[in-house]
Amino acid sequence: MENDIELKAFDKKTITDEVEASILSAIFKGKIKPGKRLVELEIANILKVSRVPVREALQRLQRMGIITQLPRKGWIVSQITLESAADVFGVRKLLESLAARCAAKHINDGDVKYLKGIIDDMKEATSVGDFDKTLELENNFHRFLIEKSNRPFLIKTLEYIRVPIRLYISIARLMNDRDMENFAPRHSHILQAIKTKDPDKIEKAVSYHISLGEETILKKLKDYLKNQEKS
Repeated sequence: MENDIELKAFDKKTITDEVEASILSAIFKGKIKPGKRLVELEIANILKVSRVPVREALQRLQRMGIITQLPRKGWIVSQITLESAADVFGVRKLLESLAARCAAKHINDGDVKYLKGIIDDMKEATSVGDFDKTLELENNFHRFLIEKSNRPFLIKTLEYIRVPIRLYISIARLMNDRDMENFAPRHSHILQAIKTKDPDKIEKAVSYHISLGEETILKKLKDYLKNQEKS
């Protein structure tokens, strides 16, 4: 695990956040795989912090379903199932579509310009095969639209499930060249609906977009789990 988690200079006020982000980054990059044991003391030594923020970070990840604590075995990265992934994406589609609908009346021309800029950056990232940057931009696009809903409960709930969604995407190895090429056009479709400021069109565009992603991810997760059974 020593070379799996990258070191950063920590701000004492956000040390638990930084530890959590470091662990998640290692999981998302496939350096720490499902079923792998996580040892508090070992992580603390790697990151040069006390065990307290490490324990707090692991407890947060446990509440998200990313980490599991087993009796007498400690912490491990949770195993995934198709059922849990389908549940998460089902909830996401319902709530994010609603959030997008609510955002319709708050969207202005400056917001449209900002979202177009994200899509332009996405095109640039995909042109050089930058998976991490593409995913970051995709996340920024959706988070911005969700926050424009001005619905605190929706925003909080969707932020909570964004971490497991990222985990499923990472494990599924969603991105190949063809997948990356589709990212910007699919978000352009949402942007065209946003420009109309029509709640029905925006809701439908977001729902369709999430359905496409869900179908691809679940198929790849199924293949991943089959390979795990064989190994």
